[in-house]
Amino acid sequence: MITEADTCRKYVLPKLYDADWTDDQISEQKYFTDGRIVPVGKSHVRKAGKRVDYLLRYHPVYRCEGRCLRLLNSLAGWIS
Repeated sequence: MITEADTCRKYVLPKLYDADWTDDQISEQKYFTDGRIVPVGKSHVRKAGKRVDYLLRYHPVYRCEGRCLRLLNSLAGWIS
């Protein structure tokens, strides 16, 4: 069975490399928030943080979900 990670590596990573992104600029499956703090009585609980399929490091930092192939195609022309 093909997983989402397999699909991302097969289809999204080649598009990122075609758009001249390097391994140093690409982070896979990253949390970009620590998660919301929810008060529970006199204590608190931290909920899960927000996660993206790819975190692209450039000035500024962009985040990208695996389903954004159209965006990647447009970025290829915008960045170069």
